[in-house]
Amino acid sequence: MSERSDPYYQYVRPIGAGGFGIVFLAIYRGNGNTYAIKTFRDEFLADPAARQRFKQEALLWVNFGSHPNIVRAFWVDEIACRLHIVMEYIFPGKGGFNSLQGCFERCPPDLAQGLRWAIGVCDGMEYARSKGLTAHRDLKPSNLMITHDNRIKISDFGLASILAGTSAGPMISVVEGHIGLSCQSAEGEGFGTPTHMPPEQFADAVHCDVRSDIYAMGIILYQLASKGRLPFLADPPRNFSAQEQMRFWREMAALHRTAPLPYINSPIAPIIQRCLAKYPQDRYPHFSALRADLAEVLLKETKETIPAPQPRSLTAQELVAEGSSLDDLGKAAEALQRYERAIDLDPNCALAWNNKGKLMNDAGDYQQAILCFQKARALKPEMIEPYINQGNSHRALKQFSEAKSCFRQALKMQPQNAYALNNLGAVFADQDLIQEALNHYNQAIQYYPRYLQAWHNRANAHRKLGDLTGALADYDRILEIDPADANALYLKSEILITLNRFQEALSCCEKALHYEPQNGYAISTKSHALLCLGRWEESLVFSQKAISLDTNNPAPWYYQACALDHLEKPLEAIASYEEFIKRAQNCASQYKKTIEQAKLKIQSLRK
Repeated sequence: MSERSDPYYQYVRPIGAGGFGIVFLAIYRGNGNTYAIKTFRDEFLADPAARQRFKQEALLWVNFGSHPNIVRAFWVDEIACRLHIVMEYIFPGKGGFNSLQGCFERCPPDLAQGLRWAIGVCDGMEYARSKGLTAHRDLKPSNLMITHDNRIKISDFGLASILAGTSAGPMISVVEGHIGLSCQSAEGEGFGTPTHMPPEQFADAVHCDVRSDIYAMGIILYQLASKGRLPFLADPPRNFSAQEQMRFWREMAALHRTAPLPYINSPIAPIIQRCLAKYPQDRYPHFSALRADLAEVLLKETKETIPAPQPRSLTAQELVAEGSSLDDLGKAAEALQRYERAIDLDPNCALAWNNKGKLMNDAGDYQQAILCFQKARALKPEMIEPYINQGNSHRALKQFSEAKSCFRQALKMQPQNAYALNNLGAVFADQDLIQEALNHYNQAIQYYPRYLQAWHNRANAHRKLGDLTGALADYDRILEIDPADANALYLKSEILITLNRFQEALSCCEKALHYEPQNGYAISTKSHALLCLGRWEESLVFSQKAISLDTNNPAPWYYQACALDHLEKPLEAIASYEEFIKRAQNCASQYKKTIEQAKLKIQSLRK
């Protein structure tokens, strides 16, 4: 299933693809703006650690804000269960290209233009360093975008690090005849683009720093001085075999490590030589030092000077984007500050009001959130998000009629909006109108087949209707979309226990805990599965661990009591049953039968 069914983005076409990911041109329905949206293949975002790493690197880029020599990253989104970074789209210029790689292929620049661009890269990299960047790790011509007015902009900050920790062996990406982002984990942990990597990056990319990027810049400078030629290039892989890919990787590493720099007749040859020193300590220490030498050559060759870009105040839209990234990082107070600054700057910025309302909603201040959403709706009636968000606030307040009204207004604007359909279904579920809820979840899934929340809600509806087979099928579909969904795994295990499939249930719990070792519900359910298998001592260990993580969850108290009962520890079992009853009273309808069983057990043990 493609992301094309996403309710918030209209996907126009793919504009780039490689061995590890893809870039789409898309229009955001909320504001009609065009963006480039990048993601990586599922297998590289399969575990929570990889997702978090991708998100942290992408959000660092978002936090750079605006700079004339950096492609703007606006926000990170989860679309169809995949993390995406939403970026500025650089439209191709008159020459039909929008990257330095395209320029090399169609009309290589002269020395003066090459120097101007190189100085721009230095300015962008210095700014990124001031914002916390340690290393880019994938500087190369295809990541240097050229705007229609001939400005150079750096893209893909830190995204190469998504390959850190991969255990997939050597993977060399070849796109349209060019070597792309690659990795290997058999000999150290290297990742990046082998044609532009310094020797140290082949073995330990994680600990690279600015001097590694200086080396990559030296390769780019060599290309600028030689109309795109590379100084070091082994024979590309002849096929996709691991042996061929490893052969290429090793040969490229050896060339960077030992091969002398091919002679080049250029005023910047000494600069290139220093950038491409084999040892990091012999290179330029930072991009400002490199810029100074490049600027000196430009002045000598053209009498031209390029002043460093001056910082400017952020616009309201930029403040909103910055606030969104801070919110994603869990920095709600700082995010709120950005939204309020945006509103002060432009009181008519509907997105700022909407995002402020979302923060209020997250904080439980639903009335204030509703006021913000109403303001956003008044400013931009065609924007769908405030209607959905206001509906969520009304639902939290159990104002079901108002919530339904908001979701239905959203559906008048976009009849196939899966978020509005799903959330409207959730309101029906809150009112115990489960079949009506199920109908809406089905529609949401029809229009957005990878929408995990709708699948979870549908599974829950099937459980409430007693359709365990349907619920089990729903959880299986969730796990096809996202194998690392720990909640789906433990909820599936609960159904398997009900169906007396205890060993399968235990296996599901163990998978859940592989992805989320501290998931208290998965630990509690594992205790239950072990109890059903007659493994009392192990069950006791996991029930106690679940209790230590959340003392208010009634279930592990009951499993602990049962294990203690089987282990012939009646006094401790009675105490645990009593603790269970105390906590289960708050959700008596859910635990009604179990409470009665616990009371009978206490009576029996006291005899």
